[in-house]
Amino acid sequence: MGEEIHHPRPTTVRSNGSPTQTVKILDLSDPAHPKTIQVFKNVTGMVGDAGRGILYLANDEGLWVLKHERKQMAPAKEKKPCDSYSAIAAMPPDCQ
Repeated sequence: MGEEIHHPRPTTVRSNGSPTQTVKILDLSDPAHPKTIQVFKNVTGMVGDAGRGILYLANDEGLWVLKHERKQMAPAKEKKPCDSYSAIAAMPPDCQ
């Protein structure tokens, strides 16, 4: 009749015994009052991709991929040319 198929039991891959870390994700929009957004315990690995704003975390719950959405900054306002008075009238001068 049919062949009996045996599937291997799922296993958990563990690191080489190195200690785990706790990683806190913070909201720093108000630097004087940072807020904890998320806490990841038992983190065994972490890699960041600053160019894409991505952080990869691995812990006993699995692989987490976190993306930081950067807000667009307003373009710098154009400064008027400096004359001798405006160069010393304000520190730092509001001219170029």
